[in-house]
Amino acid sequence: MLDNELMELITRLLREAEIMYLATKGADGHPQIRAMFNLRNEKQFPTLSFLNQDPDDITITVSTNTSSRKVEEIRNDPRISVYYCKPGESNGVQLSGTAEIVDDKEFKHRLWVDWWERYYPKGAEDPDYTVISMKPTLARGWATPRKFEVRLR
Repeated sequence: MLDNELMELITRLLREAEIMYLATKGADGHPQIRAMFNLRNEKQFPTLSFLNQDPDDITITVSTNTSSRKVEEIRNDPRISVYYCKPGESNGVQLSGTAEIVDDKEFKHRLWVDWWERYYPKGAEDPDYTVISMKPTLARGWATPRKFEVRLR
């Protein structure tokens, strides 16, 4: 299990990283990596601070277009990894686990951010608005001055 210092580093990176990177397995078998909004960053997404309420809960939540290639890739193979880091720091964490498509309409509404209408014109009810969640089972990375790898579940 995670020691307190490592857990604090991970939760800080989740709260402070400006973007996160999501990796899926592409149809050709190669990793597909893309930058995503870090919804746990409270400066960028103050209305989503509820995602950080429990310091022991490092569930990853992202929103994306239902029609996106990443959703298709997750449906084909739900094993994903995400990566958080801060430029200028020698600290980073990769979290891996199994993604789930969130069907809970109440949660999708709670997560909704008004300016997302540029991506989902019909709002939180837009059929092209998808929420993906992942409870990490593995954390690996670098916490100066050491690397780490920890099974979480």
